[in-house]
Amino acid sequence: MPRPFTVFAACIALAAGVVLPTSAAEAGRARTKACEFVPVDDGGTHAPAATHRRRTPAAVPPGAVAFTSPDGFGGREYFLGPSNGTCVAHGGMDQDFDQQITLPGQHAPAFEQVFGAGGDYQLRFGCRYLPSIRRFAEPGDCPAVPSTEHIQVLNTGMPTLPAALVVVEPKVSDPQLKTTGADPVLAVVLAFDLGGDDSDPAYRAVTTSFADCRLTAATTATCVASLQLFVDEAIAFQRRYVDFTVTGDPGAKIRKALKEYEPHARSLR
Repeated sequence: MPRPFTVFAACIALAAGVVLPTSAAEAGRARTKACEFVPVDDGGTHAPAATHRRRTPAAVPPGAVAFTSPDGFGGREYFLGPSNGTCVAHGGMDQDFDQQITLPGQHAPAFEQVFGAGGDYQLRFGCRYLPSIRRFAEPGDCPAVPSTEHIQVLNTGMPTLPAALVVVEPKVSDPQLKTTGADPVLAVVLAFDLGGDDSDPAYRAVTTSFADCRLTAATTATCVASLQLFVDEAIAFQRRYVDFTVTGDPGAKIRKALKEYEPHARSLR
């Protein structure tokens, strides 16, 4: 099987440096549907009321809805997926927030998104995919990615927000990405560098968020659209809860890379 990013590398390098605003024609509005929320630790269920429609950065594929739930921190998150899926979310004040969508007849999730809540342990969730943050990790925390996983690091325009697209080949299980193991999987990994500590030069606060979904004939279009929405939701999550500073529009660069990659994603299924 050819390396998925070999042909796409030139295109993505060009796309990463250009910001194109989302036009009204490109954007969509997804019907919302409740996602079951399971509080963890001291997580609460209080959240703003769900909207009937959620604006999305890309057109909404047929049969897709925006699942929504509280996030355990007092907010509400949205997750695009197939309307026939079952969505469950977990979150709490001392935990990450995650949502998973499982399709009928399947046991493992087909869609997953995880928002890092700022814990130091999250550095290792991103460092195996993102070379720029490996120097902050402990030895052994960043195992090498096997040749069956293909990574394209993206230029977001922000050194404090490194990002990567990850493709996992079929029949390969990634220990972090729960949708892997059967179909090919496309993922986006984001790291948020929150800075160091003057009293400890070796310390670096880095939190990681990621989303992954299966590439099949029935799910690829929704997968790419879901990851585009995830990028916006994940950045907003970090701005809201840890005061992460954003300059420019790094989300637009990541979304454009995903859109450019969609034709190749269809060839992998």
